[in-house]
Amino acid sequence: MPSTTAASRLRSWTAPSSAGPRSRPQTYAEIGDEVGVPLEFVLAFEEALGKVRPAPDDPAPSDLGALLEAPRVAMEAGVIDDRTHLRLIGVYADALRRIAETEGDVFHRLIEVPRLEAGLSHREMLEVVNRIGAELTPGMEKLVLGIYRRQQERVWTDDGVQHMESAIEAMGLYERPERPTTFSFLDLTGYTRLTGERGDEAAARLASDLGRLVQEEVGQRDGRAVQ
Repeated sequence: MPSTTAASRLRSWTAPSSAGPRSRPQTYAEIGDEVGVPLEFVLAFEEALGKVRPAPDDPAPSDLGALLEAPRVAMEAGVIDDRTHLRLIGVYADALRRIAETEGDVFHRLIEVPRLEAGLSHREMLEVVNRIGAELTPGMEKLVLGIYRRQQERVWTDDGVQHMESAIEAMGLYERPERPTTFSFLDLTGYTRLTGERGDEAAARLASDLGRLVQEEVGQRDGRAVQ
């Protein structure tokens, strides 16, 4: 959200205190040792998040240890291999990057630009942006986590039903109905021309309307919109 924009970060930065020396940030190697995760995984983990691969002695982000807790537990339990875990982390990072980019675009077009056009200076606009961001961020974090929980529940429920059907079928008490899988590919004709003639917002509304219609149709047929 906007409270984490580059401008906001610059404005909220304060100079180090002269009362005493600041503690040295931990390196990637040190955090790997502290958490109990192999260094190679730690470095690859940062790559999976979209960063350039760091060196073992580079200073690490302060939240890295907390982010490595789930991978550590999975490693100790032996439930997932490193390669699969890193691929999963990459999926998380890509999905959340798209969320953050969309939020940033909406905030820029609908909050920042209108205030500048209304005559606010950049400093005044940033003060408003920071205030709104501080108020919105806690709720947005709950929203994102809540949506994730709902999606997780849906997927896990479907998986559980599949296992139950397999078990009952193996007992000879159930026979799966024959239902061939069907794929449909949709495209918006003239989308590029529409964008040029009526602007990005009109084109985005059209794409959103199509997405809503697709979700309604596939939902009625126990289907799934892939993208």
